[in-house]
Amino acid sequence: ISGAKGINQIISFTGSEKQSDHQGGIMTWPNHSNDQDATLFQHQGTLFSQMRGRRQEKFWEVLHDGDSECAWGGEAGWQKMIGYRAEEEILYSRIYLADELEFFEENQWIFSECQGVSIACRSIRGELIAEASNDWIPGQVLRSEIPDDVILVTVAETAEVGGFDKFRQTICESGRLSWDDKQVSFTDLNGSVLVFSWKEDADPTVNGRVPSYEHIRFEDPLVKSKRGSGIICIDSSDSQCILDAFSPDTMNRRDCPK
Repeated sequence: ISGAKGINQIISFTGSEKQSDHQGGIMTWPNHSNDQDATLFQHQGTLFSQMRGRRQEKFWEVLHDGDSECAWGGEAGWQKMIGYRAEEEILYSRIYLADELEFFEENQWIFSECQGVSIACRSIRGELIAEASNDWIPGQVLRSEIPDDVILVTVAETAEVGGFDKFRQTICESGRLSWDDKQVSFTDLNGSVLVFSWKEDADPTVNGRVPSYEHIRFEDPLVKSKRGSGIICIDSSDSQCILDAFSPDTMNRRDCPK
């Protein structure tokens, strides 16, 4: 969301800055200590995010054979895990809200409005708890009470939904949101019923059907791609770059996919 201070972000993630092993950000991501798995689903202005993460420091034995771990490295760097240093620690889901997004809570929803965009987000099964962060983090981090809870975010152009107050009232309507142990059902602002499940349980549905994306192509004035081609063409007036997923180490100077 573009605002006075730049681009304002809402980010869902697991693990805190303190658990990040000095990775340089406000969150963890998968590494030698952090294992993570996630299911994400977006339909128009609504996004579901469910993450499962755990942290457990491991013992490794370096094996001096095989391929180098990285192209610029010297000797081979394969490693074999031989044990754990500590007990497993479960990582909790979190939401980060940029500092320009002034927000308040209503009916377990977090609401904000910025530059003509209305925002609502929540942790489905539990409360969101404000988490203390380092001074260098320009925003607020909220932690879910439940480690792998589903985070739901929905946005809309304020003018198109009749104003921010109308947006809030609509989101909080009884029956719009429901859930059980397996799935979450949410009726979006366009009246579509979105059902989200962890990937092991079921595919997400929109109005009772698994959405098909077979017809989708990505194309704008500078970037073109044809589904299934593995090729992305970035073409401006004075330069061209073609990325080929099948030949990632080369820049193939071929015609852009039509």
